[in-house]
Order: sequence, then C-alpha cells, then structure tokens
Amino acid sequence: HSIPGPDFHELKQVSSLIILSGGEMVIADQGAGVLRLFNAAGSQKEVISSFEGVSGTIRLLKPQFVATDEFNNLVIYDAGLAKVIVKPATGKAWSFGEKGSKAGQFDKILGLAVDGGGYIYVLHGGRKQVDIYTLQGSYLTWISGGLEAFIDPIAIGVNGKSELHVLERGGPDVIVFDAL
Repeated sequence: HSIPGPDFHELKQVSSLIILSGGEMVIADQGAGVLRLFNAAGSQKEVISSFEGVSGTIRLLKPQFVATDEFNNLVIYDAGLAKVIVKPATGKAWSFGEKGSKAGQFDKILGLAVDGGGYIYVLHGGRKQVDIYTLQGSYLTWISGGLEAFIDPIAIGVNGKSELHVLERGGPDVIVFDAL
C-alpha cells in the first residue's frame, strides 16, 4: 500500500530511509542536511538537524545513509562530517571516524548496515571493501570479497539472520557472508 505524503514535499535529496520497529520512517535528507522522522501514516513528526552527544552537540551536515538495529538505535553516515554517528534509542549520541582512505577512515562511502549483534558495516567504494565496527565505534576488520575480491560493490544490507549481503554492479551478483 502507499502512504499518503502531504509532508513529503519538503524533501530535498533523499539518500536513504529506514523503517523502525513501530512503523515510523527515518529519512536521510542529504540535501537539507537533516533526518526526517515520519509516523506510520506518513505525517512528519520531527526534523533532526543535531543530536546531543556525549562530547557536545553533533550537528548533521550531509546525512547520506541511515540504518537501525532491532533496538531502534540509529546509525548514520554523514558525508559532510566523514563520520558515523550512533544515536541510541535513549541517551546521548556519539560519533567516530575521519576522512581518509585507510582502514578505519571514510571516503567514497556507498552503504551502511547494522546487524543484530550491533556490528556496523560500512561499504567503501574507493577501496572496494566493507569495514566492520562495533556499535561503540571500535574498528574490527574488513572484508574485500569471498573467494575473489569485490569487483564493483554498490550496496550492502543485512538480513534477519545478521548475514551481510554485498551487491556487485556487474552481476547482479550478491555475495552473502555469515553472521559474525
């Protein structure tokens, strides 16, 4: 079914959306530099331009990707900040990362996902790999393919069994990795 969207006219450049467990939508509006929270009926409830962080206010610049886990913790990649922001369902937010092309740094990000164990997956287009972090922001490792290296990964997602799926452009090949 479709959701009536009288409030959707304010959207500037949608880059990602998620559905929370209660049916609410969070839309990353990169063009406006905000997250937009809509109720299940499609009415906008809130425009989020910043979070109260553990080390001060975290202001959004270009929220590109948004993901959530089963506890409705929000995980956002902000391309303007070159940071991942974690906003727990309750409490203050924190961020991690910096711009760069080395492991643990962010550049040319193509996707973001979170699994049931709280692991954060970040798809790097330039390095053609997926970096894995804890929910607290500790860098764990990276994945660059299965039996062969990724050729042109364009998107990632995690299913209900916490398996990571990586979509290759030339495929449509989807490479599936077991849960951590």
